[in-house]
Amino acid sequence: MFHKCVCCVFATVMLVIAVVGTGCGVDTVDEYFDPPKSDGHIVHWNTADRIQHYYSFYTTEVNSGSEVVFLGTDVYYKIYTNASSIDSITNSVSAQSENAQLSYLKGRGYKTLLLQGTTPFPLIKSTGSNRRVEIRLASYSLYERKVKIGSSEVGIPWRNSVNAGFQFGSGSGADVRPANGDTDCSVASSADTYYVDAYAVSIGRNTSDSTTYYSSVLHLGVIPISYPWTLN
Repeated sequence: MFHKCVCCVFATVMLVIAVVGTGCGVDTVDEYFDPPKSDGHIVHWNTADRIQHYYSFYTTEVNSGSEVVFLGTDVYYKIYTNASSIDSITNSVSAQSENAQLSYLKGRGYKTLLLQGTTPFPLIKSTGSNRRVEIRLASYSLYERKVKIGSSEVGIPWRNSVNAGFQFGSGSGADVRPANGDTDCSVASSADTYYVDAYAVSIGRNTSDSTTYYSSVLHLGVIPISYPWTLN
């Protein structure tokens, strides 16, 4: 939750605490910004209608201060073969204090979602206006895989993992699947269906010492992707 500064002294104290607790240039989870907001849509791993297999939410953007600036919104994800283990993670995230949620996810191997051919930070850069974001990992019928911000399609979602041949629903037809050892996976063995769990988070940065601030997280849901990918 974004805490508005009551006065300059309070803001200074908060920043000093962050620096003392983390050190210069170190990421810290702090409730300095509001998390992204749900638009009412969430996909579950057992959602049968593939038209509904997308993430969507609204960014929650604020005016940047003189020292702490709002950078934008990022999406963290992880690929699973065991859907029931995702329910356990979801419950565990909810049980965390708000300022520990992202740290919990990072500690369990969740990675930032990328775009094909680029590594934006954050994925959705701030414009000062709240916008709706839609992310479709796999194409189905007339619905192409894409990342859409407001009315603009900005690219194709891409995995953040070394040697990751499987790129969600690429439709390449190749029998390339997530493998145990991929840094963004929890994969015990080869499977015909993979489940992509995702969260969104707001991000800001202190310009004086490069400390990064994160909001609490918004769960976007779980998208199932089945082999063969050409049928997605």
